[in-house]
Amino acid sequence: MINYKLFYLCFVLISFSVGAFSQCKITGCAKLENSLEGVCISVKLLNNDSVSIASVSTDTLGYFSFNDVPAKHYIVAYSHIGYKTCYRTFEIIEPYTQLPTIYLQEDNLFLDEVKVQASSFIRKKDYLLVIPSKQQIKHSYTGYDLLYNLMIPGVNVDRSTGNVSALNGSTTLYIDGRKADAREIKHLRPRDIEKIEYYDSPSGRFSGDNTSINYVTKTSELGGYLALDAKQMVGYMSGEYNVATKLVSNNTSFTLFAGYGMEDYAGSKAQNDEIFKFSAYEIKRNNNGIHSEVKNHTQYEQLNIMNRNKRRTLLAKFSFVHNNQPKQYNINVLEYDGGLKTESRKQSKQKNMMPSLCLYGNFNVDSTQYIEASFDASYADNHYQYDYMENSTSLVKVANENMYGLNMELKYGINLKKQNSLNIKFYHHHNISLSTYSSETDLWQHLWTGETLLFSEYSQRIKGKTFFRIAPGVSMLQYKLHGEKRICKISPRLHFTLGYQPSHRDILQFRINVGNSFPNINMLSSTSQEVDFLQMRKGNPNLKTTTAYHFMGIYAINWKKVSLQVVGMYQLFKNMYTYDYFVEHDKLIQSFRSDVDWQQVTGMLSFTWKPIERLYLKLDGNNSLSQFSRGVNKRLNSWNGGMQINYYCGDFLISLFGKTENSVLGYDLAKVHIPANYGMFVNWSKKNWLVEGSISNPFYFNRRYVASFQDVAFGYHNSMTPKKEQMSGYIKVAYTFDFLNKTSHDAKDVKTKINSAILKVD
Repeated sequence: MINYKLFYLCFVLISFSVGAFSQCKITGCAKLENSLEGVCISVKLLNNDSVSIASVSTDTLGYFSFNDVPAKHYIVAYSHIGYKTCYRTFEIIEPYTQLPTIYLQEDNLFLDEVKVQASSFIRKKDYLLVIPSKQQIKHSYTGYDLLYNLMIPGVNVDRSTGNVSALNGSTTLYIDGRKADAREIKHLRPRDIEKIEYYDSPSGRFSGDNTSINYVTKTSELGGYLALDAKQMVGYMSGEYNVATKLVSNNTSFTLFAGYGMEDYAGSKAQNDEIFKFSAYEIKRNNNGIHSEVKNHTQYEQLNIMNRNKRRTLLAKFSFVHNNQPKQYNINVLEYDGGLKTESRKQSKQKNMMPSLCLYGNFNVDSTQYIEASFDASYADNHYQYDYMENSTSLVKVANENMYGLNMELKYGINLKKQNSLNIKFYHHHNISLSTYSSETDLWQHLWTGETLLFSEYSQRIKGKTFFRIAPGVSMLQYKLHGEKRICKISPRLHFTLGYQPSHRDILQFRINVGNSFPNINMLSSTSQEVDFLQMRKGNPNLKTTTAYHFMGIYAINWKKVSLQVVGMYQLFKNMYTYDYFVEHDKLIQSFRSDVDWQQVTGMLSFTWKPIERLYLKLDGNNSLSQFSRGVNKRLNSWNGGMQINYYCGDFLISLFGKTENSVLGYDLAKVHIPANYGMFVNWSKKNWLVEGSISNPFYFNRRYVASFQDVAFGYHNSMTPKKEQMSGYIKVAYTFDFLNKTSHDAKDVKTKINSAILKVD
């Protein structure tokens, strides 16, 4: 009897022990043998009969993990394009198992076969993974160049301005999960980019964005580089010249940037027919521009210090920017109704300088949790002067401003069981403006604005193919002018996504967003500025908060050599801020209002095709119906399309691009006709050299923008022929020298756009 009880007790203890260790955790690390990198290596967990149980991809340092795995024998398969697949067998006997580091060996034959057949677009559960080809990397010098060459369906890239948009809205850009600005991406080296993640329905770290693009870069333990590049325009005087150097030692890197940009040209033309409708009479005026000049230059310096390991990333950035526009000059011939002719001269000058400090930290608490924090502080010293002369009578307006900016962000995320996740985010953006306006009477203005946002996002997958994300939140918008009462507005926010992914090739999504927006800080000014002797410009400190509603359906498919995206969208903005014209004391006042509704219905189609290995083709089409209502009745139906063709031939890339003419209806309530745009560029790249030449709009003379507006108090028809938008070209030369070991090329994160609350005339 005693032996039976002893046997039973042992059986219970053994059963309890097995149960306690039945759910285990497996971690490991994988690297590519030739580069010792480990980004995006596929790791599969298999049964002894080779049936797949789970799969993951390694992070930027090559680490991976499997959670809640029963204790028994397994096979692990490591694979990466261009490398031999590696298999390892092991047995779990402990609740935590650390696998040895694996180094994958190159497989050249596998590379040659797969590169021709495989698609560079891979649909993951949360994003579209884009693997750049060697040709696309070779013929790119900036992060924008690489995005342009990748031809991601639905993503539009303007290489000259740095604008990236998708789903009819702006795209937020990141580097290794850290938000980056336009100039930072412009100086990101494509050779250091491992992959690109495109989130057409942002989640996790990127939730709250319209769309997100994350550049995942390589790392190095020792080395450095010196990079020089110069871009010179042909057709008008403009240039940009940059130098950068970086040194990496173990986990710490030091990067120093400096650059200079300039513009000095004349020849833009404009003709404007205006009508001023005063209470007792009307004045018609024809404004014919006969001469214009623009001159400005920018300098910047920046130092980046980064320390990074597998558990955390720390970054400090110190930058200084100086902008100077000593001349923006126009001479116009004015002809009033009745035959009176006279000449007017306008000139504006601006001078700005801004030092700034940015501190950033990203901490991986464990394999399932992270904390991310950033602090950004800046100070801007802004000076602005406007001179207007007509009939020997002049107006002079001078404004001086001290602008203080403070931005704080805090994020927390955790991956739960069964591919579910929870993220919590807090943002606060604060600006303080102290400005003085000098004219006939001096005016001092103190204005501060603050925006605080708090929201959480929960994501869950249902039976593998269906998922949803819901992100409720609240925002508080507030501002105060000296001498006025503080305005505070609290509004709810909501992001909801429902998706269905029938296969690894395609996905269907429905999105609902409810949010709000804040007027630009200069719109809230209480001051006024005279434009000429007939009109003035005023701010409006009583603008309302805009409430925005977005409803969107998206279908995307990647099939062999073809990728397609179809989008349908409806947007409604309540209390949208627009221009407002009215007469006051025999002067036309141009101000702002926020009692207008705007809605838009949009259909978009984007198509990418690679008929042969060297040839890529991208076509885009868009139709939008826009309408203003409630106080303003304006409507516009517009169509537009775009085309891009890239052909790679050895060390050369030949790219053709074009956009059809288009019309837009903006918040200024003017209908603007945008002319067609086309051109080509040829790129030669070999070793550390890159040379590029481009021509835009050849044989297209007098390329004009036409804007028209009619209201009760004011109307105009304006024809503009900007010098920069005519037939032109550029020559770009870049050289990079790597010393010691080759290392990743850091990105210049200096913000040359300086914020200001000054109410400007031009």
